[in-house]
Amino acid sequence: MTLALGISAFVLTAIAAVSIYLSAKRAADDIAAQFVEVVVLFNVRQRVALPTTCSLERFKECAFEAADLCVGLFGPRALDALNGVRVTVDFGLRWHDAITGQLVAGTSRHGDVRVGCDLAALCHEFIHVCQERIDGHIDEAHAFWLPDYDKAIATYHSRMGIPA
Repeated sequence: MTLALGISAFVLTAIAAVSIYLSAKRAADDIAAQFVEVVVLFNVRQRVALPTTCSLERFKECAFEAADLCVGLFGPRALDALNGVRVTVDFGLRWHDAITGQLVAGTSRHGDVRVGCDLAALCHEFIHVCQERIDGHIDEAHAFWLPDYDKAIATYHSRMGIPA
């Protein structure tokens, strides 16, 4: 009787473990399916997840322009820095950052970029990616921010028709 209970418990535990694993895998696959790979500039490939409020073509145009401006700021090393970045475009324009609590239009952490659906912060966040991957600065407080970065962002907004 004890042996039968032990075997039953083992089998039920194994079934539960497999079920939990398959459920987690399915959830991870669903999230991964939201991302599509795009070629942004030359050999720079990124994975992007877009809401229905933002077209893939618009994203490509904005990402190309932002990457090109980063090359102007950081040189050809920006191509390597921006390669492999994962971009999530949010449904809204702004949200409260989980770490700082500030209202933001974009975040960048270790190659994961999140921007609002108007893509206004894309160039700004690409600059942060380059700062981190080229200069080694995680610059949330903008302590290493240069005036040329603001000029590039203003150029990006102008070229992409994004209100300042």
